[in-house]
Amino acid sequence: MDVFVEKLTPREMLSNLRVSWERKEVFDLANEIPVVFSTDNAYVPYTGVALQTMINCVNKELQYSVYILHTGLSDNSKRRLVALSTENVKLHFIDVTAEMQYITIKSVHHLTPESTYRLLIPDLLPQYDKVLYLDSDIVIMGDVAELYNTNIGNHVVGAAPDGAELNQTLIEYFERVGLDVSPNEYFNAGILLINTALFKKMRIRDKCFEMLQGETKFIYLDQDALNKFCNGNVHYFDVRWNYSWFFFLYLSSPYNLMHPDELRIVHFVGEEKPWYNPELMNAEYFWEHAKKSPFYEEILYKSIDMQTLSTLNQRIRNIHPIFSDISTKFV
Repeated sequence: MDVFVEKLTPREMLSNLRVSWERKEVFDLANEIPVVFSTDNAYVPYTGVALQTMINCVNKELQYSVYILHTGLSDNSKRRLVALSTENVKLHFIDVTAEMQYITIKSVHHLTPESTYRLLIPDLLPQYDKVLYLDSDIVIMGDVAELYNTNIGNHVVGAAPDGAELNQTLIEYFERVGLDVSPNEYFNAGILLINTALFKKMRIRDKCFEMLQGETKFIYLDQDALNKFCNGNVHYFDVRWNYSWFFFLYLSSPYNLMHPDELRIVHFVGEEKPWYNPELMNAEYFWEHAKKSPFYEEILYKSIDMQTLSTLNQRIRNIHPIFSDISTKFV
């Protein structure tokens, strides 16, 4: 099995030999932890940091197969991620262009079609009974094998409660889009344990894509769809495995009392990201690890660039309101 798991032309196969040297052996499925990310070229540095933090915490006695879902990831991006692999952590790249060819998903705010690639996992990796999906905007501080080995029983997915503070706006949104889910049961799909056989049996993928291609605009894309079609069939694991950066803001929430040493994954959900705003609450978790990664200089450059553009935008707006529409083109 090679580092690439793609449908390639002979020319592409020869080209890919340049970056596939490190993957020769096949892990024993019985001792393997399958982990999936999805990304694009622009997001590779942040995926790289997440992957590096995962590798820093792995059990040396176990084998980890990391699958990167993408559509058109460059050879250079693949090389940079492959360079992170170790003796017991191997990378594979799966191009899902063919699978997404007739599926139209529009970006909503910070959410892009890449997030919906997780819906394809049971069909792409049917050899596994269970697969762990991870978003890229995370910092991992515990061995994901521990989470993977969680017994989710006969539930279709394992996930952590979203933890968003219950408010009238959220309730009204659920009612408006027809999400028959209690806000207290709504889960965050950024860290997801998938029961592959049951996911396929329940046709979760098809139902979600059909829902997302309808007229209704779902602001959380496939997370909303997954909550709708997995409702009542979810194993909830501890939020320390999906700890949203903003939990500390909710003074009434039991989550904000969690000690930092208890956290296993910090998740930077929403539009605010530490690489856009280094002053973001809990951003230090990201920057502590980013500066130790091979992507640090690029992330830092982009962060400074974004802050410069933001400052420029504000100055343009301050000159005269007439420029406010023009300034938005810079971000």
